[in-house]
Amino acid sequence: MQGDPNEDTPTPEKSPEENDRDDPKDLVDQQLNEIGDRVDEPDPKLYVDVNVGKNKMERIVVYEGDTAESLANKFCETHKLDKNMYDKLITLLD
Repeated sequence: MQGDPNEDTPTPEKSPEENDRDDPKDLVDQQLNEIGDRVDEPDPKLYVDVNVGKNKMERIVVYEGDTAESLANKFCETHKLDKNMYDKLITLLD
């Protein structure tokens, strides 16, 4: 019994030109996927810029259904802020 006929057949290698070119169909598919991802995102309801240091601002994006507590908690965890700042953010976001 013989093995698979394709087993020993080397696969043709692409030329450098072929490797440099993107398949237009793949590019279109990628762009459609990126657009589709953005279409599913809800529209922001509010942007809140917060001063977190010398000349440094960070933005909190508020969406429908967000709570001040959850946004403040996430922001404080991300930026390593203390409880005092958490309370101020809650007041600001309410």
